[in-house]
Amino acid sequence: MTDRWLRVPELPSSLASIAGGSFLLILGAMSCGWCVFRFLRLRGTPVPFNPPEELIQTGLYGRVRNPMLTGVFLALFGAGLLLHSISIVLIWTPGYILAHVLELKLVEEPELERRFGMAYSEYRNRVPMFFPRVWRKQ
Repeated sequence: MTDRWLRVPELPSSLASIAGGSFLLILGAMSCGWCVFRFLRLRGTPVPFNPPEELIQTGLYGRVRNPMLTGVFLALFGAGLLLHSISIVLIWTPGYILAHVLELKLVEEPELERRFGMAYSEYRNRVPMFFPRVWRKQ
């Protein structure tokens, strides 16, 4: 689609791209599913008009602040690999990440800080936004 419009070649098909794309797509879907389950269990939703009443800091939320978006990013990148799409891998996925970083920094995080105060500030300083740290922050 976009690749044809941009006249870029497809990514080469290989066992690595199929296995890697499948793994990332499944991992991303599982992350999103886990988040939906957590929201429902706490009687809230990820949409602003019905947020959970408590700051979730356990499970995946103890590793990254936005595991649902991390899941979407992984799934989108994985789909790009499976579809052999350079534009999904190099344009759409990074663009989607950039758009969400801006939205989180300008809208969501100030709102969470207003709602949860110091608890959110400490959480934000301790837990990375999207991708877990391999090593512990000192």
